Amino acid sequence: MNSLIDIKKHSSLILTNEISQITNPLLKHNTSYFCFVRIFKDRSRICLTNNAAWHTHFCTDRQYIKDAFEQPISEYDNSTLTWSSIANTDIESDLSVNFNVIPTVTVIEKGNHFCDFYHYGSPANNYKANSSDNIEDLERFVFSFKDKANSLIHNSDLIVFPEWQNFQSLEKTSSLSTPALDINKYLFNDGKICTYLTKKEIECLKLIVRGKSADEIALIFNLSRRTVESHIDNMKQKFNCVKVAQLIYKISSSRLFYKLLSEEINF
Repeated sequence: MNSLIDIKKHSSLILTNEISQITNPLLKHNTSYFCFVRIFKDRSRICLTNNAAWHTHFCTDRQYIKDAFEQPISEYDNSTLTWSSIANTDIESDLSVNFNVIPTVTVIEKGNHFCDFYHYGSPANNYKANSSDNIEDLERFVFSFKDKANSLIHNSDLIVFPEWQNFQSLEKTSSLSTPALDINKYLFNDGKICTYLTKKEIECLKLIVRGKSADEIALIFNLSRRTVESHIDNMKQKFNCVKVAQLIYKISSSRLFYKLLSEEINF
């Protein structure tokens, strides 16, 4: 096919063994798949992975067209996403059926001129449910990887996909038909409480931390008071609270609290 890279001779494949050695500690967390992707503003990227077969397939069969992580980097913030909260079903199915990988978690780190994605996955034939159990371990591994793979990252060749070679402005991406990153859940994990919050719960929580009452929230979202109270009751149950004040107190020392106040969480 028309491609700007010869993937078989590309550093992203040549360095697979080195990446496998660096990521070997992940096996004790039942994480067999790792892929680091640094995407720049012009959509060129660096990719380092321990799974050469999937990376070759992803590039040569143009799977990136279906990937939810192909938005302009301005669309992303520092976050940790579980794949159960992402509408990326084509990629997930392909990995599972053809490459024995269940994608579990993606850690995103936003830079000034690029965005880093750390994708993790478990073996499909030995998948142990709740990937949130080792979220903190996978987040900590990011620091280890950046340290050990620093020279590999800086000496890697760029990948430029044909579809993005004429990419000049982030404003033009609407014509590229890339699927949106559809987040319908937020994972809260402060080491003591690990639970999911829905879109509606987050929307209500944004206003609760600003002192809005159930009546005011209902008016803003054109919902019934009962519906709003139901969302609030669900959150209180998840955080084992009786009062709204307790709910605010329990999230007040977390990253979620500051994201709510700064409007960083958008759906």
